[in-house]
Amino acid sequence: MRRQERSLLVPSCLRMGAEGLRRRALEAREILHGCRLCPRECGVDRTSGEKGFCGCGSEAGVSAFLLHKGEEPPLTGLNGAGTVFFAGCSMSCVFCQNYQISSASSPFSRGFSEEELASAFLSLQDRGAANIDLVTPTPHVPAIIASLALAVERGLRLPIVYNTNSYVTPEALSLLSGVVDVWLPDLKYSSNSAALRLSGVPDYADAAFDAVRTMAKWRPALLLNGDGTAAKGCIVRILLLPDGSDGAEELLERLASEGLFPALSLMGQFSPAHRAQEFPELSGAVSSERVDALLDLASGLGFEDVWFQYADAGGVFVPDFSRENPFDFGICRKNPDSSLN
Repeated sequence: MRRQERSLLVPSCLRMGAEGLRRRALEAREILHGCRLCPRECGVDRTSGEKGFCGCGSEAGVSAFLLHKGEEPPLTGLNGAGTVFFAGCSMSCVFCQNYQISSASSPFSRGFSEEELASAFLSLQDRGAANIDLVTPTPHVPAIIASLALAVERGLRLPIVYNTNSYVTPEALSLLSGVVDVWLPDLKYSSNSAALRLSGVPDYADAAFDAVRTMAKWRPALLLNGDGTAAKGCIVRILLLPDGSDGAEELLERLASEGLFPALSLMGQFSPAHRAQEFPELSGAVSSERVDALLDLASGLGFEDVWFQYADAGGVFVPDFSRENPFDFGICRKNPDSSLN
């Protein structure tokens, strides 16, 4: 990771400007007439009230926005990431920790106008957020870009983090080019069969890797501001599963074989949320031995920037959106051999 002068790391939204963002938002809204933001490509007209798999309309559904200290260290900064949790999802993971809000009709979320979402962004900035951290944003890309145009016009100056399950189309990614500063994608599975069994997505492994490849090529290095917070880059997250069906080993080897060395976050703190207890293979915890073996593999393949968590972090990161503050914040441990400091 490299530290850069602030002048070299102006947030992308500021470079594009409010007018450029408004033009991009109009392009994005056209997709909603036959939605193809995720690879399901439902093709419904969300502007007329039709709903696809994610259940979302044309207005952003928001469940919470808060300062979040549970993200990776360069995203957390001194006060926390300015995290916005969106409702609705293009996947149906049996172990989803955000299952309370994965439905667009969640009782813990409500529709936000573009004005309200812009105000939320600015509120987080006023509270000292290190960035605007968009969680499960893909169904809401048009509303997000339009809200960013309003927020930039009113003084937003933070980097934008796209915190995604990676099930996103190339067309949606192209709309986000020049808008997003830090990509924070999941790579959940190396095989489509595991993705179908545990997340209800038949083509996830292929589609998600294609998306992450694009993100990692656009942001090949994790660049820091002078205060140590992330300004640009890509951090790939892999949630390790007790039975190894994530295929993390294959994912690391494939990234390296394509010359892609993004920062990594190896998350070993799995806990059986939502329907996970219905699947015996998801019982138990991820062994520390597997985490250590993956760290050795990552190092041997040439990855330099790596965070990791062991199973004893389980439960700390599970939110409860029925509470005013849905998170108990935990600590993300860092590989002592990593170049991150």
